[in-house]
Amino acid sequence: DEDEDEDEGDSETNGEAPEEMAVLFRIYREDDGETSFQLIDDEDEWQRVSSVAIERLSNTWE
Repeated sequence: DEDEDEDEGDSETNGEAPEEMAVLFRIYREDDGETSFQLIDDEDEWQRVSSVAIERLSNTWE
């Protein structure tokens, strides 16, 4: 039974993101002022967001 549970968990993320990648969250403020977090688990979106973040960090060090 334990092996079956592990297989089920793995199938939820297959094809959506690389096996080894940093965890990125989008943080934004809702209309009501609450802060929300969204996990970025799509590989293309992850690449785009991480590239922007790296560029912004690089600009702060110059």
